[in-house]
Amino acid sequence: MHPWASGQVVRLQRQHIKSGKGQFESGRMPMEQSAIELSWTGHFREFKENLGKSNHYLITILVGLEGVRTKKITKDDSFHVLWNPSDLESSVGGSRKFVRKAALSWTIDALDGYLGFLRKEIFEFNDSEFEHELKNKSARSIRKSLDAVIKFCQYPLDLPLSLVQLGIQWRNNLVHFHANNSLDHEYKDFIRHVDPTETSESFSGLEPMQMLEDFEQGLPPKHKAVACIIRSTHHLVQAIDPIMVKYVNLKKYSQDLIISHEEEFKKVIASPPSIRIKKVRQFFLSQGFKPNVEVEITSPLALHSSDLQELIDWYRSSN
Repeated sequence: MHPWASGQVVRLQRQHIKSGKGQFESGRMPMEQSAIELSWTGHFREFKENLGKSNHYLITILVGLEGVRTKKITKDDSFHVLWNPSDLESSVGGSRKFVRKAALSWTIDALDGYLGFLRKEIFEFNDSEFEHELKNKSARSIRKSLDAVIKFCQYPLDLPLSLVQLGIQWRNNLVHFHANNSLDHEYKDFIRHVDPTETSESFSGLEPMQMLEDFEQGLPPKHKAVACIIRSTHHLVQAIDPIMVKYVNLKKYSQDLIISHEEEFKKVIASPPSIRIKKVRQFFLSQGFKPNVEVEITSPLALHSSDLQELIDWYRSSN
């Protein structure tokens, strides 16, 4: 079973217990209904929005470029730009390389943004060595940040991780002038010896040896390579996020969400008193929480009506 499958994610989660920090001060009523529980970090949604349709957009651009090459698509007079390539084939070929490199760079930047989010004070990992690696030494290195997170989560060596590591080095070599990064042997060997029968469903069209050859020769990635790296990056973060969320200080996190979406929250708490808590609850349901009437009353990731009221009072007193 691949690590991004639900059973493997659960196994990884069980290796990490909830921190129990960030509790609210207000009392909880034993029969209180409609508890909501944080199920994924807010930045995971942003990550998915940034990356979710990247391959679709890439294909759309490539389809358009093919139309330009075959002259089925021409510049409309309403599009006011100067465009008159002297060599159409060369222009289309260069554009294809550019968009593939841009898509790879966007993917790794999305991963970097997610890893950067983990450095925020809303997380309390109870592991000084990991926090030091994540927030200090690794702060300017995507690879070192990812290595620290992988070690902390006890994520196993697999194909998605290996392809993400390849994507990081590939992107760095393409973007940074004079960069000549190599891929660690463990990831290179895993990609080289991957069983094609295990990749047919999730990584259709994967050409491991071609990917490694293109990378080592300094060539831009082909479309299939970019598509596999995009898919791998999404799978990896999807497996990591349920673990990271367990180390959220819920009180700090909830307050941070309010500050980040202050204008929306202002409108929510302006609702009539009879529906205000309901509206606040809906606000948090749109930010990574899920309804869970069976959640334990002491869950460190649960918000109850009394907590929502406390957050309203906190916001009003601070403004």
